[in-house]
Amino acid sequence: APAAREGAKYPMLEKAMDRLSVNRDYALIKVLYFFHYATISFFVPYLSIYLREAGLSDFQIGMLYAIRPMLSMISMPFWGYIADKHQKHKHILMALMAIAPLLRVCLLPLSGQGLWPVTLCLLLSDFFGNPIEPILDSTCLDALSPDTKLYGKQRLWGAIG
Repeated sequence: APAAREGAKYPMLEKAMDRLSVNRDYALIKVLYFFHYATISFFVPYLSIYLREAGLSDFQIGMLYAIRPMLSMISMPFWGYIADKHQKHKHILMALMAIAPLLRVCLLPLSGQGLWPVTLCLLLSDFFGNPIEPILDSTCLDALSPDTKLYGKQRLWGAIG
């Protein structure tokens, strides 16, 4: 493997990237995919358990799970339109990637507070969280242009996460 670049700001990271043959030009995209899907893997499998512990009935949990995809049909086009209109895909992506996890963490103290506070916080986190994947994909494809055949190598890092 090639040696780390002389004078590199983070020589150990440079050395690791050389060993893994990671294209530095797209490292940020790989990191975003990795952490986005890692965050989802901590949240999604335990959501129904949390909702049960928060005091929601099976019917209420089922209703929330039914509403969440419908909210995606609103939030994804909304945020896509905003990103396209203002040509601020990266800024919007970063904001969404910061806000959604914060709202998901805000669910924790709401346990036992009843249906409406939990529902409001969950749906808000979904409103900000659901559009992350399509905007991240779009941002990735823009960064790869015209070499979009490298998309799979970027997206792979989401599966690793």
